[in-house]
Amino acid sequence: MQRAKTAATSSQKMVAGGSPTPEESAKLLRSQPAQTVGPRGLLYIQQREFAATTPKDGSVSVLGSDDATTCHLVVLRHTGSGATCLTHCDGSDTDKEVVLITNAVRVLSPSTEYGRLELHLVGGFSDDRHLSQKLTNQLLRAFDRLQENIHLVTFCVTDHSWLEIRANYLDNH
Repeated sequence: MQRAKTAATSSQKMVAGGSPTPEESAKLLRSQPAQTVGPRGLLYIQQREFAATTPKDGSVSVLGSDDATTCHLVVLRHTGSGATCLTHCDGSDTDKEVVLITNAVRVLSPSTEYGRLELHLVGGFSDDRHLSQKLTNQLLRAFDRLQENIHLVTFCVTDHSWLEIRANYLDNH
């Protein structure tokens, strides 16, 4: 977990101006109520799948997934084109997945001069076998190896995702 904390801390330094830190973004995400989404415009991503779309897509307006217990949901978005990719990673081939989703967003943003690649990591918990922490580290290393500048915007994984949820559960039960 130390590597994940280090990566989040160094990424916080990249966040410009008044933008929230990745951990502040995670807190904001956790505070939002769950939303039910109907089937129209929804593309559901299962474990070991990914999909990418743009705002111009007439069929897909929502990418979604769930049940990321030891898995992580990874969203990569180009702020200029709006191209967005979601993957449900389980650690089976993390390096390859990171390259694939980065290429997907790049292909959907061919002539965009402005904008940046923003990364959102969500899911996992502190399990006894440390599977979630290992996956967090694999993902951070894989994104770090890329040539592109990737800006970590939301870091809501392992302890960062579950501490407040557990506290809310205990308060209400």
